[in-house]
Parts: sequence; C-alpha cells; structure tokens
Amino acid sequence: MMMMTGMVHGQRVTPQNGSNSKRKANDEFYCRFLNTTLAVVDCVDGYVNANSLNIKHSPCFKCAYGLKVRAEFATG
Repeated sequence: MMMMTGMVHGQRVTPQNGSNSKRKANDEFYCRFLNTTLAVVDCVDGYVNANSLNIKHSPCFKCAYGLKVRAEFATG
C-alpha cells in the first residue's frame, strides 16, 4: 500500500493509516503544520470554515493538504 504524503506550508504531512483514498470521518492523520493528530472531520471543518469565512490568519486557510483531505472525504 502506498503512503500518501502532502506538503502544507512547506512541511510534510502523512496520514497514520497509510490510506491513499476514500477517507472516513474518524480516520486520523498527523498534521505537522499544526503539530497534532487530527481526525479527518476536524481537518475538513477547519479548512471549510477558514476558507468560506475568509479567515486569512487561520493555518487552515488555503491549505493544500486540507483541500485534498476534503476531496477524498467527499468522494468516500
């Protein structure tokens, strides 16, 4: 199984479960930018809130990895 990694603000983030498709709400991954383990639902929530409300000071604003997680969650 391939390990999916991404770059967020110049730092690499890697899912803990090694999954590369169809994320579920309770899946967790380590976000090195936030320096914490996040559930997919928390990542999607932070990403959607920051971008829909245009909260530019949020670390989740325009996060490339958050966009990818959201897309994988939506297709799963």
